[in-house]
Amino acid sequence: RFWARVHSSLVPGTAVTLSIGAVEVVRGDRQSFLVTTNANGAPIRMVFDTGAPVVVLTPRDAVRAGFDPERLAYNRLVQTANGTTQAASGSIGRLKVGPIERTNVQALVAKPGNLTTSLLCMSFMDRLTSFSIASDRLTLVDYEARRALAWPTAAKARRRTSGRAVSSRASSDRICR
Repeated sequence: RFWARVHSSLVPGTAVTLSIGAVEVVRGDRQSFLVTTNANGAPIRMVFDTGAPVVVLTPRDAVRAGFDPERLAYNRLVQTANGTTQAASGSIGRLKVGPIERTNVQALVAKPGNLTTSLLCMSFMDRLTSFSIASDRLTLVDYEARRALAWPTAAKARRRTSGRAVSSRASSDRICR
């Protein structure tokens, strides 16, 4: 874990696993969190942005994530800091930050020339247990991953318990905290 944190400080944006279901990303030189994600198997760098409701991909990143540029219809009006523009609606089948994964994440594809870096926004973040920023570190927490990994451990604990009734749910909750 120590070397992973050193690496994340040297390579900002790299998600470092803190514990089961929790990752940390170090802020880069640009004073924003440039997060390395994985969209449908393609590594994509995205700026962490809580001001937008939906993940937004550049056209180039959309192609890397498996979107067919010929099938994109730029018919959705979106308001940006630079005014109104158009985007195409879609969905990212699998979006990951480190070990945290979400499926069928709502996304937009920016019209060519309107966006230089993809945005990691609330359609991903709202599906996490929590996220927080402290100084130059962004922490993402996903208790679903903790429960999924803790469940087999809880089942083993229940089997080993002789003469005491211990529910799997109670063991799982205790392990997750």
